[in-house]
Amino acid sequence: MAQNFTISVPDQLWVDDWDGNTTKTYTYDGPDTVYVEVDTQSNQVVNTSLTTLTPSDDDRSIIEVTAADYPERAMMVLEENDSGASWTFEDETNFDGSTYNKITNPRISDYFELSYHPIPADWDPERGLELEPIYKEPRAEAHEIADKRMAYVKRYADQYDFDSDTQSTLDTYMTSLQTHITTLSTAYPWKFDGGVPTSSIPKVPASLVTAFNALPDEVS
Repeated sequence: MAQNFTISVPDQLWVDDWDGNTTKTYTYDGPDTVYVEVDTQSNQVVNTSLTTLTPSDDDRSIIEVTAADYPERAMMVLEENDSGASWTFEDETNFDGSTYNKITNPRISDYFELSYHPIPADWDPERGLELEPIYKEPRAEAHEIADKRMAYVKRYADQYDFDSDTQSTLDTYMTSLQTHITTLSTAYPWKFDGGVPTSSIPKVPASLVTAFNALPDEVS
C-alpha cells in the first residue's frame, strides 16, 4: 500500500527546536502490516520486521502495526529494514569557514527512534509505540569556554566603576564576546571536524586582567 502522511519534526535535525512548526511529508509504500517486538520487562523495542515475527522469549510480545492507521510508525519499521537507503547532501558553511555536509533528505528515522510505553489494555496496541526525537549534545566545549570568560569579566563589570579607558576596553570586549557566544549557540559540535574551534573566542585583554587583579573579587 502507498500512503502519504505529514508529521511534525524539529526545525533542524538533532536539535530540540520546534518553534518553526516544521513538518515533513513522507510516503509510506510497504506492507499493510508490519511487526515490532517489545521486551515487556524493560519496555524496549528489540526487533522490527516487515513479515510476521514470533516472540523470542516469554518476556517478549509482538505488536502488529496497521500501516493505514499508523503510517508514521510503519514507516519507522520500513526504514529500519531498508538496507538500500541513500541520502543527499549540500554544503553548509560554518562560522569559521569550514564546511558541513548537511543531509537534505532526512528520513523519519533520522529524526526519531521507535520506543515503547505501556498503555491501557483497551487502546490500539500501536499507540504504545512512540516516536522519540533524536537529539545530540548541542553545546560545544568552545561555548563553555566563552561563557566562563564572560562570567569572569562580568563579575568585575557588575561591581566596579572603572576609568574611561578601562571601561571602554571592557565594554568593547564584552560586546565582542557576547556576539561570539551568540554564534556559538548554533555552532553544533557534529558540524565541525575536530570540534568547534576555540581559537576564535575573543581573548580577555591583558589590560583588563591587570585592572582586575588589583581589585578584590567581591566588594565587602
